[in-house]
Formats: sequence, structure tokens, C-alpha cells
Amino acid sequence: MQDKTGQRDDTIENLLADLEDQAARVITKIIAEHLWPLPRADRAVLGEWVAAQYARIPTVRQANNEIADQLLKKEIAIGGKSEVRRRMEAQGEAPASDEEVNAAWAELSDFSSYYVELPVNDHLLTMGQAMATAYKMVMARSWQLCRFERKTLLLPDHPVTLLRDEDEPEWKGVGLANFAAIMVPIDRRAAIIMTAPDGRDGVFPASDDDRSVLTSDPHRRVSQRGNPSAGGAPSAPWHAAHFAR
Repeated sequence: MQDKTGQRDDTIENLLADLEDQAARVITKIIAEHLWPLPRADRAVLGEWVAAQYARIPTVRQANNEIADQLLKKEIAIGGKSEVRRRMEAQGEAPASDEEVNAAWAELSDFSSYYVELPVNDHLLTMGQAMATAYKMVMARSWQLCRFERKTLLLPDHPVTLLRDEDEPEWKGVGLANFAAIMVPIDRRAAIIMTAPDGRDGVFPASDDDRSVLTSDPHRRVSQRGNPSAGGAPSAPWHAAHFAR
């Protein structure tokens, strides 16, 4: 993040580090103290951490950069030199001369010669908006804790995995609008699987008979299970609300 003077500002990184610490304490309660389902406050913390993990994955930033790149080039292509002049004069203090516009047009219309990336602050704003959206979806889901007795899990740097709905066509991507479930490994022997909306939190046994939870239609299979439950989401997650300002 950059402040008004262009200097680095660590406010957002500090907020995210604080969220990581809070989430680590909740995960310790689940793994070491066998706390499940989670109390409302702990569930909100972990939900916000999952949302942040989703919003921070490299593919999300890459997608945002690609959108920014394509939008700018389309606006230049459609608007022509008039659009180039408008942008130049919006950034400068004096009207742009025809020579300056022609030079900028020659450069900007060579679309294969450059690639646009979102500025840091714009990326952080987009990330905050994605985090707030993901938080609402995560908190609306039923959370099933799955403990693995025989096999262990790999713990990637980006642990949030969106699972495909088998009823969706193969050519469609998987995103927040159409995922069937979310899998979040929290330990080598435990994962949280977020399934049907408005369900009850519970435990999903990872026996040989239930391995299909990770491979086949988790939305339908997992939503049929589960026991006593914890509550839903507070109206506004503190970190996400601050982040998206």
C-alpha cells in the first residue's frame, strides 16, 4: 500500500498479520482442544481468514491485472486519439498538442508491446471487495470438520480450494458464483469442508466409505450429514470492512 506521498504504508499488511494470528489461535482450539462446532466469534475469525486467503491467491491478482489490461486497450481502441487526448489532459495541467497525442497514440495502439497492471492501491481495494464477498459466502455455508486418521494432507501456501459442481459443464471455470463446496486444510490431519448454504455445522468422517467427499459431488454428499451447529455471520467483518474503505 502507498500513502498520498507515494511512501510504503504497512497498515494493510499489519491488519492481515493480526488476522493470521487470530486464525492460528482458532485453529489451535480445533486441533489441540477438539473444539467443534466453533463459537460464533471464532467462526467469524476463521471465516474472515478463509476469505482473505481466497482474495490473496496469485490467480485472483493475475485475473484483475488481465481485466485492467483488456479494459484499457479496449477503451483506447474504441475511443481512438480522442480517448488518448482525454487521458493525457486528465493527468496533465495543460492541453495536449496534436504532436503529443499522435506520439502517445502510436505507443498505446501497439497493444502487444505493453501490459497493464493494477496499481498497488487499486489492487488492494479490489482485494478488499473480493474478501468481503467471499466472507458472506463462506459464513452462509455449513462447515463440516473432516479428520483423517490414516492419511495425511498436504498444506499448500494457498489453502482455499473451490470444488467444482459436477452438474456444471466442464468448460466453465470455478468461482464464487458456481462452486459446490470449499475445502480448507487446517492441519495435516484435518480439513474444513464448507458445503450447502444454511446448513448446520458438524463432523464429516473420513473413512474409506466417505473418501468421495473430496472427489465426487461434495455439495450433495456432505450437505446430508452434520450435527449440532454454530451460528452465522456477524453483519460486517472488521478486517474486511476496514480493508474495503
